[in-house]
This record gives sequence, C-alpha cells and structure tokens, in this order.
Amino acid sequence: MKKTKTIILLSVFLSFMVSAALMAAPEEKVEKTFGKKDEIRFKLVLGDCQLKKSSDSRIYVHLVYSYEPDMSYEPRIKERGDTLYLEEKMRGNNPKGYSTWTVEVPDDIEIDFESATGNLAVEGLKIEVDGNTGTGNIELNQVKGEYDVSTGTGNIEVYESQGEFDVSSGTGRVKIKNSKGYFEFTCHARRGRIVCPVKFDKEEELKENGQTYLRKSFTKGKDVPKIYIKTGTGKAELNK
Repeated sequence: MKKTKTIILLSVFLSFMVSAALMAAPEEKVEKTFGKKDEIRFKLVLGDCQLKKSSDSRIYVHLVYSYEPDMSYEPRIKERGDTLYLEEKMRGNNPKGYSTWTVEVPDDIEIDFESATGNLAVEGLKIEVDGNTGTGNIELNQVKGEYDVSTGTGNIEVYESQGEFDVSSGTGRVKIKNSKGYFEFTCHARRGRIVCPVKFDKEEELKENGQTYLRKSFTKGKDVPKIYIKTGTGKAELNK
C-alpha cells in the first residue's frame, strides 16, 4: 500500500513539473544595428538597461526577455530621423518575467531614459543622460558628460566619473566615490542623512513645500565638475 502511494505521489509531482515547464515562458532575443543617431529615447516598464561603449559610430541593441503570455509584452524599436526609440508595451497584473536591454552607443549622444521599475547602468561613456526610474537603481561608472538622473526609492552610485551630475533619490541611498570638484548635498533636515569625509565650506537650511532641508557644499580642487547629490529621507554619501 505504501509503495502504491509513493508511486502515485511521484506521478503527481512529475506531472506538475512537466506542466510547469510547458507553461514557463521561453526566452526571446532581439538584436538590431543602427547608424549614428543624435538621441536615444527609452520608455520602459519593467526593463533594465545597460549602456556600454560602441566599437564604432553605430548603435547595437541587444534585448533579452521572458514574460508569461498573459502579460502581452511587446518591445517596440523604431527610428524617426536622428532619434531612436526603444519602448516596452505590456498589459496584465502582477507581472512575472524580465527584460534586459544592453545597448552599445558611441560617445557624444543624448540619452532620455524612463522606466517604471527598471535599473539603469552606464559604463565608460562620454554622453548626456536625462533619466528617471520609479523604483530602480542607477549606477554610473567611469563616465563623463552631463547627467541628470533620479529614482523614487532606488539607490544611485557614481564611481570614478567626471562632468556635471545632478543625482537624486526620494528615499534611497546616493553614493559618490573617487570623484573631485564642487559637491553640493541636500537632504531632509529630520529624516535624511549626509555622510562626507570632507569639511564643508558652506552649510544652510532651506524651506521647500513646507519642509525643511539641509544643504551643504564644498569644493575639492577645481570647481568643476559640479556634482549635486539629493535625497529626501535616504542617505547622501561621499567616499574617498
């Protein structure tokens, strides 16, 4: 009797595993190449994005994704003049799956990035970025140029970079490492925190929308690059 029960349970388990495997969404890939553009506009929903240096003046788009069929996930890639548009469209509740955009771009291009929950990583580029994500993280590593990036609840990290940076997080951590220039920190006076190993040249309080914020700044070496670090209730941190 025990042997019969064991066989039945094993059969049910195997049937469940086979059904799960058949129901799992397959991984899809999209690869496209484009000529030189002045700007790339991202409008993503859940997708993560990584920007890397192209080996030439062309743009290489690599997308890997896997979502359940009821999500009706649709990547859209289109050109309009000197602008390339990379977008995600989807329907459904409680999304299960992932999408990762790896885009190789040349220097001196403009990036407009928007994602509801995705992460953004930029490495080894000299570009201009205007980007925001609702809950994702942002990482800038060995970059140059102008960066105006923000996240609602995610973290922001900047390493060994030069240029003009305006980085802000509503509740997340903002961390800068191995960068010099003019630094300005802003956080909520009671719920935020500023961590910095350098003595500030100027400290002040300011009122905004009925709330009190702290603003502290200093210059290390030259007054460029200019780095603005903002957090509401999170931590703004600078490391040597």
